[in-house]
Amino acid sequence: KNAATINQGQGVAVSSDGQLGQTKDLLPSPDLSKIPDTMEDSNFLSFQIEPVQQASAYQVQVARDESMSEVLRSGTFESAQVRMKLVDDGNYYVVARAVDGQQLPGMPAKRALKVKTQPPPPLYQQPAPGGTTSRTSGSLQCTPVSGVQTYRIQVATDAGGFTQPLLDQKNSGDCSALLASLPVGSYLWRAASIRQLSDGSPDQGPFSKPQAFKLADNPATPDLSAMNSAEDIPGLHLQWPGEAAQTYQLQVSRTEDFAQILSDEKLDKPLWSATDVKPGTYYVRIKTLDTATGLESPFSAARQVRAAAEVQSAFGL
Repeated sequence: KNAATINQGQGVAVSSDGQLGQTKDLLPSPDLSKIPDTMEDSNFLSFQIEPVQQASAYQVQVARDESMSEVLRSGTFESAQVRMKLVDDGNYYVVARAVDGQQLPGMPAKRALKVKTQPPPPLYQQPAPGGTTSRTSGSLQCTPVSGVQTYRIQVATDAGGFTQPLLDQKNSGDCSALLASLPVGSYLWRAASIRQLSDGSPDQGPFSKPQAFKLADNPATPDLSAMNSAEDIPGLHLQWPGEAAQTYQLQVSRTEDFAQILSDEKLDKPLWSATDVKPGTYYVRIKTLDTATGLESPFSAARQVRAAAEVQSAFGL
């Protein structure tokens, strides 16, 4: 008969024909301290174990109870990255062991684990990832979630700043936030859904992963009081002060309310001419488009201009 004395913390491998291997010390318990207290991934039960030297694999079990009598998930993983099928929201326990080259499971490590994935966070709508929005007229917007009554939106300068966010806003029924209280700069934002439980208490789900955006001021509206209108030349010939990296949208109408727009053009430079217009009085309004940020100004107030005729009297008639 084969026999081996095994002390606490030791093990021995047995071959398929019943031969005992050499007694050896079991691998130490893996470090589970870096596993988040709450798992919020709605796709998988995924976490990282601190690697153990000489480990060839890792055995992991997830159970409802601390005694591990009701195991719900169990698996062996070749790396310290664990990914399992998701379990329902609730409180669980996870046990992990490092496995050596002889397939001996090492000493166990155990810790409590909370899974909280519901209600799911809203999806980002605007601005686009890394995009720029207006500090004065822009907003953060996300999509509504079924069964959710309130949304929580936070803004911070970096990922660590969410412990004390610059903006922490809860909106009922509207997944959006205005940004006028923040200065121009670069930020991260995230959003969470809050539903109401049957007892009336609020139940907040996990935050979405932070997304970057930039906040900028709108470009200035063109000053049409400084616009030059050459009324002694047939047609309309307009020029106004402008800056580099700016384009313009110009609209022309017969009436000051712009109920019927005769011309609507995008311009690369702060000037515009038209020779095919009938003589008479027109109204012009212009907005500035900033090519660097993608932001635009409001339309300017309407400015009255006059299109001269090709043939005029000495009195300009």
